[in-house]
Amino acid sequence: MFSISPATRKLINNWAGPILFGWMVYFIVQQVREQPNLIAARAMILQAFSPMHAVTWLSVVVLMLLNWTVEAYKWKVLMKGLEPISFFRALRAVFTGQAVAFTTINRLGEPAGRALFLSEGNRIRGAVLSAMGGLAQLLVTMAAGWLALLFLQIFQPQLTIFSGTISATWLKLLNLLLVGAIFFLALLYFNPTAMVNWLLTFRFFQKFSFFLQKLTALSPHTLTTILLLSFVRFVIYTIQYLLLLGLFGVEVEWSTGAALVSLMLMVLAFIPSIALAELGFRGQISIWLLGLVSVNYAGIVATAAGIWLINLIIPALAGSLLILGVRIFFKPSV
Repeated sequence: MFSISPATRKLINNWAGPILFGWMVYFIVQQVREQPNLIAARAMILQAFSPMHAVTWLSVVVLMLLNWTVEAYKWKVLMKGLEPISFFRALRAVFTGQAVAFTTINRLGEPAGRALFLSEGNRIRGAVLSAMGGLAQLLVTMAAGWLALLFLQIFQPQLTIFSGTISATWLKLLNLLLVGAIFFLALLYFNPTAMVNWLLTFRFFQKFSFFLQKLTALSPHTLTTILLLSFVRFVIYTIQYLLLLGLFGVEVEWSTGAALVSLMLMVLAFIPSIALAELGFRGQISIWLLGLVSVNYAGIVATAAGIWLINLIIPALAGSLLILGVRIFFKPSV
């Protein structure tokens, strides 16, 4: 069997992200250079940083803080049956999770980063419960993406994605796959006992059976609360995107823009990437989808970069400072 040496694996892990990021940025820059009225678009982007737009920037930052406040409360609710924690401690855990997740694929290290703020005996179970919050967010993202796809098919059938890129047969198949996936995830999410039993059919999860059992204690009320909080986060994120699109001169109706952003978030949820390379993916997918209604590629890329910086990089930097104060082998003070 073909195997990769530890040294080679380490080399790939260290350089795959930067190389992929560089390739994606080069590809995006080429597309931006070819857009019409590039000089006007560049002037509009520079104007977006003028003092007259301070209120919009402030609104986006406030929404970022609200977003992570909701996420902290969501994590606090999830930990309630394991280890009651204060809201401030939950907020610190969320930011620390962002820092740890920065170098992991699809931010899979986030639950481990948050678990540092739990007592030593609860950290693995806490990470497992955190993954349940991620499942709720994925369920909301997929449901919103599917509804967005239906909305665009009904109210924007003239878009090239429907008239040429994807045939009617493939669209029907895509809709069926999405409905099936959403139904399957919802079935697992609202029936954690069945989910645990299903996971234990895989040999990999059998050695973690003790930690997985904590999922079965989640009540329907708690699961519904987590799902609603995940929906609130999704709405906040979408509003941020629409505000920045307007700020950078990307003219699109809010309903159509919200649908396209929802589709983009669903696509991003299924693309394996680390935070650094994710900027390239965000830019390219944003151009692919929002480029259907606007040729202001420079504004679209600037919006994607702004969202990436405000919602991911700034919280990760804040979390990296908090990590310095976390005592890994002892219970941190509240």
